[in-house]
Amino acid sequence: MFQNKTIIITGGASGIGAATVTLFSRAGANVYILDKKKPTDYSSLSIHYLECDVSNADQVKSAIYTILQKNPKIDYLFCNAGIHLFANIEDSSFEAIQKVFATNLLGTIYCLQQVLPSMKQQRFGSIVLMASDQAFIAKEQCAIYGASKAAIAQLAKSTALDYAQYGIRVNCVCPGTIDTPMYQAVLEQFQQKSGLSVSSIRDQVAEKLPLRRVGKPEEVAQVVSFLCSEAASFMTGALVNVDGGYTIQ
Repeated sequence: MFQNKTIIITGGASGIGAATVTLFSRAGANVYILDKKKPTDYSSLSIHYLECDVSNADQVKSAIYTILQKNPKIDYLFCNAGIHLFANIEDSSFEAIQKVFATNLLGTIYCLQQVLPSMKQQRFGSIVLMASDQAFIAKEQCAIYGASKAAIAQLAKSTALDYAQYGIRVNCVCPGTIDTPMYQAVLEQFQQKSGLSVSSIRDQVAEKLPLRRVGKPEEVAQVVSFLCSEAASFMTGALVNVDGGYTIQ
């Protein structure tokens, strides 16, 4: 489906990003991973890794320039890189707040700034931004993280409007609770604060979801694939829930 197409995936070394890398690679795409950490396995000839901290505008500019020197065009961009902060406002340090917004929001903006001119010139492109179910609802101890994700959702809608005339579609995937390294870290933090066992917390989280289970990274990757594909050719500015029904309750 994506034969001879090029996609950039930020935060592609683990979790949802890694699952999306695998899916696109198997579908024939030329995949570029931008991440601070090196993937454990990217042995496929169609997968390329560039060390990049998306919160650093110069690193993003350099990485995208390198990719464009090797490829005539960039077909897809999945801005997936992000970090979490489990804390209320009072417990959120200035440094932690800066880091969350620099990575989640500014990192997304930097990638858009570098990729959009190329897509604009070729008059084609499909972009998927990574928000969260917290673009719609609030969760405890997530004020800063939720604010960064809500901002990304708004960014997707505004960018979709600005660039529709150039044949560029911009959509946003909004996952709920997905079994990723980030989720594992949050579980451990909550365990330390609550004193409950991790298995007990897992069960409680699953019970709150209508589908009664936590999602898999591969399930989000499938939605990203759909949004990039021609099957979604009349979709732009959409915020797509992948949350096991959590936000419809």
